[in-house]
Amino acid sequence: MRKSVIQIPIDRPLLAALDAAAAKQGRSRAAVIREACEAYLWRSEMERQDRECEEGYRRIPEDPGLAQSQLAMLPEVWPEEDWSDWEKDA
Repeated sequence: MRKSVIQIPIDRPLLAALDAAAAKQGRSRAAVIREACEAYLWRSEMERQDRECEEGYRRIPEDPGLAQSQLAMLPEVWPEEDWSDWEKDA
């Protein structure tokens, strides 16, 4: 993939910590920054999906009766699993 070169201001203590971490891992500063950016974007996407899921459950709450019936059906759906330690009134 073609890469773009960017410039960003960064505080000296953070830069020193970044360089130390990169050296310890035997990687370049740029590689560590790229990975950090990817992790940030991934985490942001997971947080967005969590918010959407929570908002959906607030708009349309789960029916407690449905959850109880699903729990009761678990031994039939996955008979090889031991469901004896699951609460029946969950």
